[in-house]
Amino acid sequence: MTTTVTFTASTAGKEGRMEQTFTLEELNIDESGTRKEIANAIQNCFESWLRDSVSFSIVVDGMDVEVSGNQKE
Repeated sequence: MTTTVTFTASTAGKEGRMEQTFTLEELNIDESGTRKEIANAIQNCFESWLRDSVSFSIVVDGMDVEVSGNQKE
């Protein structure tokens, strides 16, 4: 049996959902590792997938502020 992993991310709206399924082989994860090693590898792959799959921006009009909330001097 092939092991698969499904990554899912969503926003509050119904249309804001994405999902993708991978085999461990597609993720370049060695099934002979310990469960902890496999779990860490899956977590790293998920974080990369999320960063590569989602784009976002924050635009503030009318005030000179940085996204971090620190105002420019």
